[in-house]
Amino acid sequence: MVDDKKRKEPTSLEINEGNDFKEVDEINKNPANQDDFEENLESDYEHKTSEKDDILNEVITEDVQEAKAEKDKVKEKQESKFKYLIYLSIILIITAFVLWFNLTQTTTGPDGEQCQVYETIPDVLGHINLGFFFLLIGSIVFGFLVSAIILRVFSKLYTKHYKLHQALANSLIGSFYSAITPGSSGGQFAQVYIFKKQGMAISSSASILVMSFIVYQICLILFGAISLITSMHAILNINVVPISIGDLHFDLPIWIFIALGFFLNLIVIFALVFMSLSRRFQNFVCNGVIGLLAKIRLIKDPEEKRKSIRLQVENYRIEFRRLQSNLAFTGLIFLIYCFSIINTNIQPFLCGLALNAFDPSSIDTFGEVMAKIYDSIVYSNFHQMATGLLPLPGSAGVSEIVFGALFGPTGHYFSESFYLEGGGINILLLLWRFMTFYIPFIINGIVAATYKSRGMPIAERIVPVGDKKTMLTISLETYQERKFTSDIAYETRVMERKELLERIKNTTKKNTSKKKRSKNDDSEEIKEE
Repeated sequence: MVDDKKRKEPTSLEINEGNDFKEVDEINKNPANQDDFEENLESDYEHKTSEKDDILNEVITEDVQEAKAEKDKVKEKQESKFKYLIYLSIILIITAFVLWFNLTQTTTGPDGEQCQVYETIPDVLGHINLGFFFLLIGSIVFGFLVSAIILRVFSKLYTKHYKLHQALANSLIGSFYSAITPGSSGGQFAQVYIFKKQGMAISSSASILVMSFIVYQICLILFGAISLITSMHAILNINVVPISIGDLHFDLPIWIFIALGFFLNLIVIFALVFMSLSRRFQNFVCNGVIGLLAKIRLIKDPEEKRKSIRLQVENYRIEFRRLQSNLAFTGLIFLIYCFSIINTNIQPFLCGLALNAFDPSSIDTFGEVMAKIYDSIVYSNFHQMATGLLPLPGSAGVSEIVFGALFGPTGHYFSESFYLEGGGINILLLLWRFMTFYIPFIINGIVAATYKSRGMPIAERIVPVGDKKTMLTISLETYQERKFTSDIAYETRVMERKELLERIKNTTKKNTSKKKRSKNDDSEEIKEE
């Protein structure tokens, strides 16, 4: 038995050799089978050769595809860097022009003589109010912290391990890519990219950003509507810049851009809301409106536009239900966003205080100070509406023009002497723009280039703008997962509300029954007496 156990099992080669010897013996016995044997050998050889060729072709094909994919990645990274260089060049060129234009304007110097704005800078810096200047810096830093808090609060819906410093880095990087890309188109994609590198699921990241966008847009529309209703008379008297075309000279009124920007935002947000609530309205827009625009050749590819609208509407429908499932949470985010918008919009007022731009008699009382703060909020809302129309990186150039028009001499926001002496609105414009955009832009760029989350290689720190994925494709890829979690959250909330109503009903029944019993007992006691 031991020898049998030690005996080796025959190998496949030995078996094949045994079979070959058997076939040779059969051929020796019957030579007529030799042709069949040779044909079998040839067919086996051809079969094995073809299998090897197929395997080799598959390996070569895979290698070629991998090499092509690597080449495409390298090409996309190069395209991304090239696009970033173009966008950055646009910002730098426009910034240089804005600096030159504002610093070379004629103003009245400290000695009462006419000079250029840049000559008054030493005197302006010598009289700056440092207390309000540091308050301005604190307001800007506080704005970044609030944005990080919003992201962290949203992330708590999906994970307990997302830290505030991660949210701050994500917010700063998102602000940088929003500023460097036309129409702020790269900000959300960059944030999804960073969320993923920080360990957050792509579906959760897309959900957070869509919900955040919905609440933020509702806040902007609310502030815009209040501003237009209460201060429409103010913007009717404000001009943008004098336009000269040959012998034709006119002032272009700013209210056209403000009203157009507001109504475009209003139409987009309300259309998406109504389409997410009513499929009949969605079909009307996709079939009727898009079809009409296609007939008059305002839309080239109506089918692609319909797909894009349906996808956006489905995204809104999913995230609206998620927001509705937790109204207390939605209300909290809404209040935080309102507070953030107010904090951003009072920064022109703080710039004016830092540069002593107000007549002391105009801010003597608490009511006058609040009126100036309210005007700063209103004018800043108007600024956001007008600059949102042109998809330039960081609204470079347009932002300065609109700000100068709103807070300039025709706006009568600062004192009359401030507009005429010491650089006036030109220096204040540069202070506001550098403190609220250019300096944060540099800081955000440094964070975007140096931030290294856990598991993020150095080569992946730059967000690939050339990547074919966009927020729409990310939303499409994560649609099923997000819809499933949103439906569960909404149905759970509905069940909780039903249970709460049942408890209230039962409690009221018990209370009414107790009252009836107490009344009956009282009546019986009265009868006995």
